[in-house]
Amino acid sequence: MREPAHVKVLRNSARSLGLRFAKFDPEGALHVVSKGRQTRLINRSATEFTSRLSYLLADNKMMTVDVLKTFGLPVPKQKLVTNYSELLAFYRRHKRVVVKPNKSSLGKGVTVGVTTLKNLKKAFKFAKKYGKKVLIEEFVPGDDYRVTVIDYKHVYVVKRVPAFVEGDGKHDVEWLVKKKNKIKKKYKKDIKLDEKSEKILASRGYTFDSIPARGEKVFLRNAANVAEGGTSIDCTEQISDKLKSVAIEACRALKLASAGVDVLTEDISSDKGVIIEVNPRPHVVLHHYPHLGKSRFPGRDIIRMLFK
Repeated sequence: MREPAHVKVLRNSARSLGLRFAKFDPEGALHVVSKGRQTRLINRSATEFTSRLSYLLADNKMMTVDVLKTFGLPVPKQKLVTNYSELLAFYRRHKRVVVKPNKSSLGKGVTVGVTTLKNLKKAFKFAKKYGKKVLIEEFVPGDDYRVTVIDYKHVYVVKRVPAFVEGDGKHDVEWLVKKKNKIKKKYKKDIKLDEKSEKILASRGYTFDSIPARGEKVFLRNAANVAEGGTSIDCTEQISDKLKSVAIEACRALKLASAGVDVLTEDISSDKGVIIEVNPRPHVVLHHYPHLGKSRFPGRDIIRMLFK
């Protein structure tokens, strides 16, 4: 069985610090890190410092936002709904919304930028596939950033861009996608030429046969999901002190010593932005192997934190 990327990153991080790293259970999700006679447990990128309560809070998107709001941190307006009538009432107030399951990961069940009743119904049905409770959220313009915080002081940032191709004025979208997919980078996922891509293209006036102008970006996904062919760009040195502080305070509010804070902002170097989610198991691979920019090593900080 192929070793998961996050396990490989943490194993290499431990070994680079002269520590032992081994499986603790047959499933391979739980590992033990050893320093002499001291041992610590780690589950994916969640450590034994992550309490069950903190994990449950962060795993529930609505509860996360409620806690962060209590601490005065910037969050979008949201509502947890179980039926279409409640969803519709919120949509009519905000006109442009995001619909997603209250509990999910990797962008599953998420529809971004809903502006029509037809798409609202589709988004609701899609989100319901992943849980009975659905979250509707005001659409906040901006780019998607994962801000990973370790030990309330180490901060790493990647910008996540939805799957796209850039036109050359000569070739169609399908050709451009296939060409981009040939560019192999570590842990890079291919862009899919599927029904979902076809619908997103159609909503923007394109087909797989369209020939975009030179330099024109054509998106095949709405959500900034690296698992669906999106691009990750290191922006660690660009984040403002204000947004860095906001991310750290979000982790303190949830009592998470290691977490991935998802921030929407039009400019990561500005003071403005909102937190949309907090992941109790930060995706450290994003930082160790960004598609563009400098590699960072939060995995080492996680291991160091275990023995401080």
